[in-house]
Amino acid sequence: MTVVQSQQLFIDDVQAFGQLPGVTVHDIAALSPEALREVFDGPGVTIGGFCNSKHCLFFNAVQGG
Repeated sequence: MTVVQSQQLFIDDVQAFGQLPGVTVHDIAALSPEALREVFDGPGVTIGGFCNSKHCLFFNAVQGG
């Protein structure tokens, strides 16, 4: 499996979700493994956008996915 970084995906997520109260969009390509672990182990809900299909873990879970 090949992982391809998409800066546009991050930009799109910031535009779509970055203004929602309590939401922080992280550029995981710019995070160290330790910083990424802190995000996943931190408080609250973590939603991971993982592809350009416009779906994320949350939507798949809600839809039974």
